[in-house]
Amino acid sequence: MIRSEDSAHRFHVLRCPQASAITTAELLRERAKLSRVYVVPAELLGREAWRRSTDQFSIDLGEAAAPYVQRELSNAIAIADMQRDGMLKLGVSGGRSIFGLFNHLAVQHYENLRVEIEALVVGPVPHSLYSAMSIAELAVQKFVNANMNYIMNVSVDSGKFMLERIAIHRPQGLKEFDWFVLGIGGKESGSLTAHLATVQHDEEVQARTVGDIMSRLFDASGNELDEGKCNQFVQLSLKDLSDMARRGNRRVLVIAGGRNKVEPIAVILRKNPRLINFLITDELTARMLIRDLRFAGSEGPEYEVSDS
Repeated sequence: MIRSEDSAHRFHVLRCPQASAITTAELLRERAKLSRVYVVPAELLGREAWRRSTDQFSIDLGEAAAPYVQRELSNAIAIADMQRDGMLKLGVSGGRSIFGLFNHLAVQHYENLRVEIEALVVGPVPHSLYSAMSIAELAVQKFVNANMNYIMNVSVDSGKFMLERIAIHRPQGLKEFDWFVLGIGGKESGSLTAHLATVQHDEEVQARTVGDIMSRLFDASGNELDEGKCNQFVQLSLKDLSDMARRGNRRVLVIAGGRNKVEPIAVILRKNPRLINFLITDELTARMLIRDLRFAGSEGPEYEVSDS
């Protein structure tokens, strides 16, 4: 648990899992300098499940994140309805947590709101259940008046789905988006394993890969790997994410957690300029991230952090 010098506060945290998660979220938000952080209580997902970090854990985390996203989306929808002629645009990546989120998200009845949803990634296997394209199709069903934008062509080459042409890269089009909803892949996670098994990266790239965000691979320093090959099926660059994250009224949301995601999430949080401004994770991952950021020299109050 997180422990402070205030014994009354410590007792409150120990007795109330939700209070512990809220306290952890606020500390992580300060350390990572993010606009929003939500933390799912450890008791909700289970400590053993966190240690195993199975694909089902990622789906469960996405489902648990749904109420938090629902709340934030309701606020964003209200603002969009008032200020942007009733239009909200979402960009989504693939991943099991993102699938769990939209599979569990409650339907919003905003009949006067038009929602446009776009897959930011096509491939490596665009028709899998957890691909960005499939998730965008699922997300469309959650709103009364929504449609999915199809902007990229896909062909089958040697049994693998890949782009027929270079993905449309349009940084000027960032102004169209209100939200990005993304996952982070880590070693032994389903999304990154599928990526490395499908895309023909060389051995050096695979050995240096720590994780991926929006299907863009990065190393332990947060530097992108094999950018040219990823451009074949990823619409936006990491710089585009950074530009979006620095806009105060836009959201670059990552949903990720589990023991195998701690390192890649930490790498993303240490990036300067930042790539995201909104994070939803589980409590044990959040504690490990707080410890990582403390040792990395981030400012903030000191707490003893453990994952037990």
